[in-house]
Amino acid sequence: TFIQLREKDLTEEEFLEELRQGLFIEAEIIHHQQVSGTSIREIHNAHQEGLIGVHDFDIGGTNNIAKASDKVIIIALLPP
Repeated sequence: TFIQLREKDLTEEEFLEELRQGLFIEAEIIHHQQVSGTSIREIHNAHQEGLIGVHDFDIGGTNNIAKASDKVIIIALLPP
């Protein structure tokens, strides 16, 4: 079973604090104003529930995810 990885809503301060603590497997600044990332907690939660986490990443985030574990499988979908 697959699940879309979605982080609970965090305030900017909470997000930045968790980012400083290294609790995100990847994070990027989008459009020079918004920070977005994938929480290690969400990946762990999906694994604990026996689910496969699915998420969309840009190429930079994908590279970070690939470095995190040899169990990562990356599937790239290109537009027609």
